[in-house]
Amino acid sequence: MSVGKHLLHRARAGERWDQIAWRYYRNVSLQPQLIEANRTLFTDTMEIPAFLSAGLIITVPIIEQPPVNPDLLPPWKRLERQT
Repeated sequence: MSVGKHLLHRARAGERWDQIAWRYYRNVSLQPQLIEANRTLFTDTMEIPAFLSAGLIITVPIIEQPPVNPDLLPPWKRLERQT
């Protein structure tokens, strides 16, 4: 579901931040941005959980990425982009 400059994701029981980052960004190193966008779901005294509760609605920010120059990609990635 898309809303403005973010998507909404309904968590499954036991789902983790890295799984959501991989699903939407294909990059688990972007999970800190994902967690930061959802910090308001948790009180100041509550630690951010590693595993999410079923049904929790997570905001997934849309992160604009610059276009990739295919000439700078390794050969196996260039072939992947052509298909």
